[in-house]
Amino acid sequence: MSHSQLAAEFAAGNEQVTALLYGRLSFKQAMKPAKVKILGCMDDGTDEALSRAAGSLILLPLDDAVRIVEEMKRELGLELIGYHGSEDDGGCGAAAKYLHDIRHIESPTLEQIIEIAKWSSERLAKKTGLKAMEMVLDRSHHHVARAVYYDGTGKMTSTKGLPRGFVVSRRFLPRHYAQVEVATAVSIAMAHGYGDLFCDPHPIALVAIGKDGNQTAELREELEHSLTLMTEQERAIVRIVSVAA
Repeated sequence: MSHSQLAAEFAAGNEQVTALLYGRLSFKQAMKPAKVKILGCMDDGTDEALSRAAGSLILLPLDDAVRIVEEMKRELGLELIGYHGSEDDGGCGAAAKYLHDIRHIESPTLEQIIEIAKWSSERLAKKTGLKAMEMVLDRSHHHVARAVYYDGTGKMTSTKGLPRGFVVSRRFLPRHYAQVEVATAVSIAMAHGYGDLFCDPHPIALVAIGKDGNQTAELREELEHSLTLMTEQERAIVRIVSVAA
């Protein structure tokens, strides 16, 4: 896609992002129960999932991932561990990070990224008595995120009715790890999404979603701390908003 086409696509979403920033959008559709009880990637191309985390928890130590999945099983009835990766979507960014940071592979191939994403989900599924399932992303090759949703309710299953974006299921994730996921999502949006089209008038929205005013305020503070994990350029093009859903 050419830069002019990317700019046109970006401009077409500006009105909806503005509505989000000013609290004019409903989260009702985004909170509908998921049809499939699956843990999916936080990727902005994940159409729907019961809960979300980067690479379906690939970046956490296995014991921590198992503990979180067991909690999701008890509270949400989780049944499946999802993974994604294809030439069309460019592979899972979290899986690529795992190969680079943990397996010390400097430039992993797409084939390696796809393979490790599947392996990780199958390993976690086996440890927790669940099944692994491939998920097909609903986006073009580039990332289309205009927001990062930081969900403390544990009920956000999609971004239907909202600007497309990454979803971080903070309800189940450790605080610092969830903040790292937010910073990672912003970095991906900049490097592999709309990039320099983001600016002060048209920022990436960081959305704190709580069950009430008190929780929402706490989540907003966590998002403010996540800014310290970002570059100066990234901090300049994000804006934090709060929603009690």
